[in-house]
Amino acid sequence: MNEHHETSSNPYEDEQQIPYASWEENKPPEQEKEAAPSSTPQLLPSAASTLPGVVPQAPQWYGHYPYAAPVVPQHVAPARQNSYLQGLAITTIICSALLLIIGLAGIPATIITFSNTYFSIDENSAGVFFSRQALYLTGTILCLAGGGLSLFHAIRSLLKKPSTTVVLPPFWVLLIPYVLVLAGLFAIEAIGGEIPLVLLMLLFLILVSPLAGAAFMSLSLRALPVKAATTWRRLTVAFVSGATAPFFLVALLYFFVNAGLLFALYSCTDANPAPYCANGDQLLSTTFILIAIIGPIIIATITPLLLTFYIRKVQRASEALLLGLACGTGFGIMEGAFMAGTAYHNWVGILLTSLGMVILNGTGTALVALGWYHVLNADHRHLPKAFGYWLWAVGQQIVFYLLSIAALVIAPIDNFLNAWKVSLGTGIVSLYEIGYTAVVMIVAGLFLYLLQRLRKEETLSAVVVPSSPEEVAPPSTKAVVSSPEVSSDVSETSSDV
Repeated sequence: MNEHHETSSNPYEDEQQIPYASWEENKPPEQEKEAAPSSTPQLLPSAASTLPGVVPQAPQWYGHYPYAAPVVPQHVAPARQNSYLQGLAITTIICSALLLIIGLAGIPATIITFSNTYFSIDENSAGVFFSRQALYLTGTILCLAGGGLSLFHAIRSLLKKPSTTVVLPPFWVLLIPYVLVLAGLFAIEAIGGEIPLVLLMLLFLILVSPLAGAAFMSLSLRALPVKAATTWRRLTVAFVSGATAPFFLVALLYFFVNAGLLFALYSCTDANPAPYCANGDQLLSTTFILIAIIGPIIIATITPLLLTFYIRKVQRASEALLLGLACGTGFGIMEGAFMAGTAYHNWVGILLTSLGMVILNGTGTALVALGWYHVLNADHRHLPKAFGYWLWAVGQQIVFYLLSIAALVIAPIDNFLNAWKVSLGTGIVSLYEIGYTAVVMIVAGLFLYLLQRLRKEETLSAVVVPSSPEEVAPPSTKAVVSSPEVSSDVSETSSDV
């Protein structure tokens, strides 16, 4: 049989085919050296993840053979001190030192005032004595304690030490000592021991307002979302800033107003009286406008002024509201201590003044601080909302002062409110006290409603929608190397004011 043999175009057809494995075994030494892979070390993902400062990378694929991606170490830049926060810390150190000096000078001044007044006290001057002594003692303690704590936090801020998150006990835990202090005031009043037990009476007077403020702060903190938590550094500076500078400015303002009114009344008794003396209604209207309208506007506006210097570092509306509440609570404690001293013989009056001043000033300052947050924060700028919060704060202050003055000045209203009275032990509750309590409760209820609204808004904004699974792109060098923003965030957190 003749076989037809076609010539193939492959010249190597007749060569013996050598398998791949056999070729590897029979390879000469020279070829092994040429074919040997480079000695570049490759790190497995599990080994790379254990090294410090190294970000594990997913294996890259080329054709069918994986090769390790270039490993770029992530070097975190050292924390840098923010110049703005550093300036605030230095300013806080200076102001804290001034507060300590004022507190140290207030100790002998309070002792001298107490010694000169106590032995000449009578029923007519007892209210003035207790109000002044309660105010002096509260101011001295706040200057010493607040100045020391602010100085401590400011130094830690310069050293870039972080501050811990604020944690307050439950509302009822702080309410128990407040009730015990009120019970002590009731017992002293029942036995008529205000003058013999003057030191114990002054102790209760300076404790009642801070305990009411702490209880209201705890209640508000738990009504806000968890993300509203702030640091002790910010809360301390906010509280001390509200209890010192704004209160001293308002006290100085009322001093000039009272001096002007006294000068006006003195001019009316002169041989040549001023023209306005012939129109008593005009003088009364001017006084009423100054005290009931212009005064509340100034109080609500200037109380959180020091807070605005570092509120631009606050990133959440709820935290701004909390800091404003602390600032207003400090102001309310000072005002409550002064007014509670005038009601030294009535524990019901002390209860209403201490609680009322804390809630009224605390909520008003919180609203104004929230408005400043919407003005100064570029990401959440909302000018109509800021104006609305300011108008809310000023409106409740004006309504409160209008009702108080109208009840004391207008004779028919005063007679009607004081006609109905109920005795609670040694305390007497009239329709005026009931109306006062109703106004304070309405203010607190509206504020708690606002807290619930903020809680819902921030809870909804915190919900993150899970992203769909996508193919992971090869990471670039820009994504691996840490950016300057990371280090600035670290410094801002560690050196907040």
